[in-house]
Amino acid sequence: MDERWNTRPLRSVSRDSDASQLYDVERVLRAYGVWAVAPADLEARVMRAATAPMPTAQPQTTPGRVSVFARLGHRLAVWRSGWSTALARPAMLVTATAAVAVVAGSLGSAAFLNDDDGGTDVGTMKLAATALAPGASADVAIRDTPSGTKVTVDANGLPPAPKGTYYEAWMVGARGAVAIGTFHLRGGSRDVVLWSGVELSDYPKLTITTQQEGGGPASSRRVVLAGEIPVKLRHSQRSEGESLLDQRGRPGRG
Repeated sequence: MDERWNTRPLRSVSRDSDASQLYDVERVLRAYGVWAVAPADLEARVMRAATAPMPTAQPQTTPGRVSVFARLGHRLAVWRSGWSTALARPAMLVTATAAVAVVAGSLGSAAFLNDDDGGTDVGTMKLAATALAPGASADVAIRDTPSGTKVTVDANGLPPAPKGTYYEAWMVGARGAVAIGTFHLRGGSRDVVLWSGVELSDYPKLTITTQQEGGGPASSRRVVLAGEIPVKLRHSQRSEGESLLDQRGRPGRG
């Protein structure tokens, strides 16, 4: 190593206070040992240092204040003298913390993906095609939850909605039609999750229509799939809903 590079100061500094400490840091940084290739037994030495008792804290040179330069100089000196505990422990701590974060994130994701919605399965039904979608059909699973009725549609043979159009699902009854969600199937998946906030007994028919973008919120009445909700499922939803209400507590109960 060029000794002139190793000894020439960066700039003239005084030996007072922080300037003196900065000079010491500069001197450590210029030392050849700081930049030398790590010894072959470094790993074994680090492991020994990691399992050894923590060293006693060094007394502060200035009461009530430890200079940043003093701390940096001390750590560089330890690094130069053998890469021991002062650097080994923080490195291991960072690695362990990162590992814990990865594991916690994985567990959190798994818990989210497997989260129970607190509901109860009501049953299944089928939707049949109309002349607008020959050959199509759908299997429907209905689940009653505290948030509403979850309607999962597994569409078979229903083509993706062309650009500028979409599919919309409706609960239909004597009071009219209630939209419960839109979808397009352009991503290749057949599974669609819809949510209804009305009672199956009041809206006992499920239909799916094709809608034009910008055509307004009303049904186009161009039905591609339709089906009547079995009577037993309508009653089952009501009884399950009353059970959930009892679990949460009816209004007025103490």
